[in-house]
Amino acid sequence: MVKVKKISKKEQASLIFKNLTIFFLIVIIGALIYIMYIDYKTECPSILLYLINIIFAMLLLIFIIATVENIKETVKGKAKDKKKADILKKIKKEKEIILKKKKKEDNDIKELLKIIDEVLAKLPDKEKEELVYSKDFEFYKSILKKYKIK
Repeated sequence: MVKVKKISKKEQASLIFKNLTIFFLIVIIGALIYIMYIDYKTECPSILLYLINIIFAMLLLIFIIATVENIKETVKGKAKDKKKADILKKIKKEKEIILKKKKKEDNDIKELLKIIDEVLAKLPDKEKEELVYSKDFEFYKSILKKYKIK
């Protein structure tokens, strides 16, 4: 798998300019070779000219393939980035929903604890004393402290 490096628009424009420059240089070299062969009737053996044309065609083909692959990878990278951004947005929305639910539940628990505390305050002194000395009272106090009641 090919890793796609994020590049800025300026860098993309620079790469496109470089690729186009290379392309036009290859075209110009090919045209010069063709002109030399046709117009000036050089004494170059025809086999050598065929080899030069084959090399020129191969270079052109390699350039076109590399450019197409570069474009494909750039498009894939953008698609992956968009998918990641969409997933992150969904996760953020889900997190917000969960946090709202938790806050509402915490508020409900807080209200319930206030009610329980008020009911316990109305108990007779003897029952209050039993509650204070029970093993569950420390747990009850820690929950009140957690929800900042009293």
